[in-house]
Amino acid sequence: MLIVAVYGRHIKPVDLFGYAATLGTIPIILTYLITNLALPVYMRKHHRAEFQLTKHLILPILGTLLMLMPLWGLVEPGQPEPFNLFPYVALAVLALSVIYGLILTKSNPHLAQTIGSFIADE
Repeated sequence: MLIVAVYGRHIKPVDLFGYAATLGTIPIILTYLITNLALPVYMRKHHRAEFQLTKHLILPILGTLLMLMPLWGLVEPGQPEPFNLFPYVALAVLALSVIYGLILTKSNPHLAQTIGSFIADE
């Protein structure tokens, strides 16, 4: 929404779509990578009896390695403006999200456990 409000009047709709799609894809891939890497840890810790090497370790590692290629394509140095700024915007949003999460967790220590177990077990 902010991208449209700020830049929407000055660029072509197709370019705007490309910018928004690129900017939105970086955090999605990062989330996917973190989730893939967290799965084996979670399964070994909370569901050890159901842990399967192929399903809970090898496939998530392969998925992570495969997603590194498109991520690199999005953050590769030397891209034209504004694409060269998108990795920094994504990192800033990630940093602000982590800070916000830490603040919420500090104010309610059981919140992280409750959300994590709800998402993982439901």
